[in-house]
Amino acid sequence: MPKVTICDTKFCVGRGELPHSFKREGNPHWENFKDLMRFLGSIGFYVSEDKEIKKKFPSLNETNRVGGFDDLRFKAQYAPNLFEIEFYQDVFHENSHGGFYDFDKYEKMPYLIQKR
Repeated sequence: MPKVTICDTKFCVGRGELPHSFKREGNPHWENFKDLMRFLGSIGFYVSEDKEIKKKFPSLNETNRVGGFDDLRFKAQYAPNLFEIEFYQDVFHENSHGGFYDFDKYEKMPYLIQKR
């Protein structure tokens, strides 16, 4: 059973009892990540590749995704031992580089974006 950790706006899904493998295809952990991205797409989120990662680190392009639904955004990253998805908003942010880099993301989210 995978181990799930939730902290603020970040969800981490650890491998748990699944067998460890660096191969992606056929790996149940990789399939769970792809299923999660498909699920987010089916409920109205757009899911695409991370253009910054694709430009700077092309080999990591397949394992990093970004997306959003209206003002709620997310970044997702897969690794052999866990994958994580972090939600954020870019409406009100203190950091000049965007809401992803703010501390206390959940507390700074407007009420209706929190409820999504």
